[in-house]
Amino acid sequence: MKNPLLTLFRHCALRSLEGGAATGLLPLGQFRSALVIVDAAEGEEAVSKVSRSVRQFFEYQGIPVQIAAPSRKELDLIGRPKRKLREALAAGADLLVCLDASPDGFTAEYLSRTVPARFKVGCRALEGNVYDLVVAPPEGGAGGQAAAFAAIRDILVKIR
Repeated sequence: MKNPLLTLFRHCALRSLEGGAATGLLPLGQFRSALVIVDAAEGEEAVSKVSRSVRQFFEYQGIPVQIAAPSRKELDLIGRPKRKLREALAAGADLLVCLDASPDGFTAEYLSRTVPARFKVGCRALEGNVYDLVVAPPEGGAGGQAAAFAAIRDILVKIR
């Protein structure tokens, strides 16, 4: 059962983030840095596998990348990243890739709304059209962060 007070605080936190920077589809050559949000709930092994794949792709493209998989101790009471982590993650990323597809992923949604990236890619549609590109796993098919990143990687390479 969800805590209604926690739900209210989370709703208020997200409402305070309305608006945001202008975003749009951009080719890989225009990115100076990238931020990838990984869902730590899938387990340490899955996070490690996805992180290696992400680093390998962006190193090959010559784009510096930050990978964020916030743990419970890096979050405040309602699930927002603590101020120090928010400031570190929001420091000038041009590309945001959110691999968290869970419907209750408040932390990933909060970061997606606060990071002023010029191009945002996500794995689930959010209210208010936060992402420029949404890649969802197929119905009944094998999903997961690794499959989602493979699809996103293929699309990013094709954008000219």
